[in-house]
This record gives sequence, C-alpha cells and structure tokens, in this order.
Amino acid sequence: IMYPVDLEEVEELGADVFFKNKRHYPDRQKSVLENIMPASCEYCIESAPNSIKNVWNVWRDDFIEEQGTDLVDAVHTKHIEIDVGRSCDMACVYCGPRSSSTWSKELGVKWDVDEDLSEAWADRVLEALREYILTLPRDQQITFNLLGGEPLLVTRSYDIIEYLAETCCDFEHKPILMITTNLNCKPALIKKLEKTMKKTADIFEWQIAISIEDVGHRAERVRHGLKWDRFTENVEVVKGLADKIYITM
Repeated sequence: IMYPVDLEEVEELGADVFFKNKRHYPDRQKSVLENIMPASCEYCIESAPNSIKNVWNVWRDDFIEEQGTDLVDAVHTKHIEIDVGRSCDMACVYCGPRSSSTWSKELGVKWDVDEDLSEAWADRVLEALREYILTLPRDQQITFNLLGGEPLLVTRSYDIIEYLAETCCDFEHKPILMITTNLNCKPALIKKLEKTMKKTADIFEWQIAISIEDVGHRAERVRHGLKWDRFTENVEVVKGLADKIYITM
C-alpha cells in the first residue's frame, strides 16, 4: 500500500525520510524482528499464501538472530526508483487513473493536489535524496530508475536528471540512469531526451526500459494512444545512444 509522507516529516528527517519515516521504519521492524507482514503489506496479506512474501522471503530463526538488527538499521542501497508523476499520454488496458492522467480524464476521476505544496514537497525530497546519495560509498555502482506515468512527458524529469548528474559525478563506476518509458512521445520531446543523453553520457550509463507488449495494430489496441510508426522512429533514436535497451512487457 502507498502512504503519504508530508512536508513537515521530510523537513524533520532529511535524508532519513526514505528509511525512517513514521510508517516505513516500524514496518521494517515488524517484518524483520517479528517475521510478520505489517498492515501496509496489504496486497501480500490479501493474496496469502500465494504472495510474493511467501515466495521470496523464507526467514530462518538463526539468520534473524544473527542479522535482525542489521537488517532494520543498515542500508545497502544499489537501486533507487523515482516516480516522477502521473502524467501519461496513454490509457493501457492493464493500467488505471492512479498511474495515468489519460485514464483519469477517461473515467472522470479528479485528483486534488495543492500545486504550491506539491512543488515545495518535491524540491525538499529531491534535496533529501541528494543528502542521502552523498553518504553512499563512491566505489559502488548505483542505479536510478525514472518511472511515471510517462517520465518523458514530465518537465521535472529533466531537472531531476541534471540534479543527479551534479550529485553523482564522483562515483568510481558510472551510475546507471534508466528511464522506463512507453517511448510514444512527440519529436520535440524525443529530441530533448536525445540532447540530455548526449550531455550526460560521460556521467551515466544510460539504459532505456521500453514498455511494449506487441507490434503494430495489436500494440495500439493494448496501449490506447500509442502511434506505432512514431514509436519505431523513437526506438531508432535511442538505439544509437543507450548503453542498454530493455523491453518490459
């Protein structure tokens, strides 16, 4: 389940907000020390005994006794996902208004957001992220994955990339910058991505995770709003710039 972390808590905790906010830290303690799923693990509780928890996490008592405290307090970060917003130009059959502004319009779902507060919150969280990144060992490789909505539609995505580039220029191994995208954006936006990838090629290992399930008209039926010809043209652009390309279905 997703739960909000307000601006006051971000201000109070700074870089610790990602691990020790009022909900997440107690949940980690319950998961590790008591070996139970907290209330926020709503999906796994509802889907038990066939949940991810049962498939992935089989804890042994001796392991918990030896590693329990370390698992609650220690940080071994290798992968950071940044969800940049709900703006999206498509209404895919498996998605919904929570992750797509197009679905919101289609279903008439309104989201009440205080834009001024949202901007202040995002700025402070980004600063907290910078504070946290500066604590990480510089000899390890870190991955950033920008998600949406559709991250290429969100102006802030490029501000975040620039911010990360300034913060990560002294890692011994290039950080991986991944964008998970439907790659359906119009020429002006694909040019902006192209320019950004070239500008930061010395800082990041660029990876593009392309979300697509089929080809041609069948793909357009799965992803309402997809223009197949434009999609294939965009693939050609990023193909010559990305270090790796993934197809995510």
